Order: sequence, then structure tokens, then C-alpha cells
Amino acid sequence: MKRMLSTKILPDPLQARFVAAGWELTQYNAISVEFLPVPFRPEGSVVIFTSKHALRAYLLSNPDRGLTGVSCLCVGASTASMVREHGGEVLECAPTATELATVITKKYTDQSFVYYCSDRRLDIIPEALEKGLADWQEVTAYRTKTVDKAFNQSFEGILFFSPSGVEGFTKSNDIGVATAYCIGPTTAEEVKKHTKKYKIAASPDLPTLVALAIQTINPVKN
Repeated sequence: MKRMLSTKILPDPLQARFVAAGWELTQYNAISVEFLPVPFRPEGSVVIFTSKHALRAYLLSNPDRGLTGVSCLCVGASTASMVREHGGEVLECAPTATELATVITKKYTDQSFVYYCSDRRLDIIPEALEKGLADWQEVTAYRTKTVDKAFNQSFEGILFFSPSGVEGFTKSNDIGVATAYCIGPTTAEEVKKHTKKYKIAASPDLPTLVALAIQTINPVKN
């Protein structure tokens, strides 16, 4: 039986898809997240969420306010869906931070922003905001820590969900002969430092990434 490693605990239905496809699935969380208390700062500004972690931190700190009346820019359909569930208005939803940055520099140069992010956030969004000469504030909403775990076995495939997850896994392990399946291009950039065998999901969500891995390794025969 071939082995797949997921660097994030998958929902039960997605675990079942690997089992049904004849794979032995090993999984763990390669990163841990610590939510921080964050202030409510929209004040007429557009709010930027590039991850659900930042959004959850905001909601935990502002349970009575939610996002009612707040305009948001988001990365990822699931983040946008959560914004709408809590009363926010999604002005733009892009599949990657790079694409959202392009939208910001083209359409939102006259806005003010509040960017809720990780302590290890990339420079993509801040550089776009600076380029557009926008008035903006950065709020660190959560801390990301890597989990050091060594595996004494090899895998045919490894699922990666963030650059930090790649960093956490490769602290004590080699990707080796495995194909790395990346949820997006920023994750792939980190993977490239360790292997040339990688693939990127067409959209940055769990079902698409799992489908890519299964289809690549167990292709449908016509």
C-alpha cells in the first residue's frame, strides 16, 4: 500500500477519499496557531484577511461586533464565505495573495486599510499597499509556530498547506522521492527549496488539493 502524508489533519470525508483510493494516510498538524487579542479597527477602512486564522482571531476578540457593515478583501473562497456568514461585505476575493495584491494596486488606491495577519506574514500585501500609497495599519492577529516531528518512513506523496508547514516538516525530514502537493504558489515557492517534484492545486482549498493528489497518482482510465 502506498503512503500519503498530510501536514494538516484533514476532515473525515477527505480522509475517507484517500482510504477509498487505496492509500495509507498519515497526518499531523505541522504548524500550531496562537490567536492574539486584536482590536476592532475598521473605522471606515477596508479590512484585509488573507487567511481564516486571522479572521478567527478577529472574531474571537470582537464577538459582539462581528463584521456587520465592514467591507473586506479576502484570499480564498472559504475565508470569503466566513466573512459573509458574520455579516461582512466581500468587495474582492482572490485565490492568492499575489492576485489580491494586483487588485489592490489597480482598484483601491484611494482607500484606507486594516490588514489582520500572522506574525510570519509574507511581504506581498504590505508591498502592494505601499506601492499604492494607501493609508493602512497592520494588526498581528495570530502567531504561527512550527511543529517538529520526525518520520522514520518515506512517502509517495506529501500534502503541504503553507510555507510554514513546509518549514516545519523539513526541519527533521527530507521530502525525498515524494511528490509534494501544494495548496498554492506561495507554498510551492518554499517547497522548491527542497524538491523539484511538486504540483500546485488549481484553487487553494482542501478538496481541490486532495483531488489533485488522488488523480495524479491514481489517474482515471478512459
